[in-house]
Amino acid sequence: MPRWLGFLPLFALVLARATSAASPALSAAGRAGERPNVVLIVWNDPTPERIGFLDPSPDSVTPRLDALFARGARFPRGTQVCGRGNPSAAAVFTGRQPHRSRVYYHLASGPVTAEGTLAQLLRAEGYATLCVGRAPLGAAADCGFEREVRGVIANGSAPVASFLADFGGKQPLFLWWAPELPEEAGSKNLDAALGELLDALAACGQRENTLFAFVTNGEPKALEFSAQECGAARMRNPLALAWNEKIPALECGERVTPLDLVPTLLDCLGLAVPSGLDGRSLRALLTEEPWEQRGVGAAFFPRQPGSGTKVPREPGRELQALVFLEGRWKYVLFLRDLGLEIDPGTERVEIARAAG
Repeated sequence: MPRWLGFLPLFALVLARATSAASPALSAAGRAGERPNVVLIVWNDPTPERIGFLDPSPDSVTPRLDALFARGARFPRGTQVCGRGNPSAAAVFTGRQPHRSRVYYHLASGPVTAEGTLAQLLRAEGYATLCVGRAPLGAAADCGFEREVRGVIANGSAPVASFLADFGGKQPLFLWWAPELPEEAGSKNLDAALGELLDALAACGQRENTLFAFVTNGEPKALEFSAQECGAARMRNPLALAWNEKIPALECGERVTPLDLVPTLLDCLGLAVPSGLDGRSLRALLTEEPWEQRGVGAAFFPRQPGSGTKVPREPGRELQALVFLEGRWKYVLFLRDLGLEIDPGTERVEIARAAG
């Protein structure tokens, strides 16, 4: 009997089972007092085909990004674990699935806290923190950031350069770099703004001592959930890491997820990784240590709350689909295929029809 037949009753548990344990940093540069800056690049363009280091082609428009990760670690089999946009950003920021971060839609579905988020953890270790773009859980100050910069694509990166000049070299820096994209803007504009950031880091002598991480995101334009969300193209979510030759140049074929970034970054810095995260440190893949294969689960909700209320009392009731990937198998469960109809106003659940 195929081993996956017993999987569906336990699916909800599988999504939250992966945990990480702290392990030594990649080098002595990760020790206290010598820790590098961290720049987490959340690439808010839904068309990653224009990114050269992911898909080399004459159409690529990202020379600064490509050069940054040319000698870093690339994970082309990165896999989406929830809907793109703010839910995905919150998953990256917290290392937790939407049902634990409480960010299912373009806004939080209830009270959230910065406790245990990447910005708060690094700030507690002496990092100066800056949010470039919209903060994932609400107000930037509530998410653990000391400063916030909006509109760098339209207005330039002078406020970012000011932050680097104020704190660079005095304490380690953490930048959540996720600029909003105005209409008609795309990867070319993000690459130009990234170039301004890299130049500003170099100007204050901090470029070489910076650990960079990359993840794709990009708010979809369509408002309704569709089965395409669970397709291979939409679920592709590549990751990359680069740190001045301390991260080896490699391309890893293992399946990874955005949830892995928080434990990986903390691990590379030599910091304790909190228990209970939904991701797993990728350090073993960087150092060619044994890596235990794992399945990857994803949960998809509507892109906006149901009609009749800003945020449902129990957003989990609006679950649209569950996906699980293990080895060469992919299992997709659409709730409507089970005959379930959920009224978003009353939260009444009806069995609409018999379904296989």
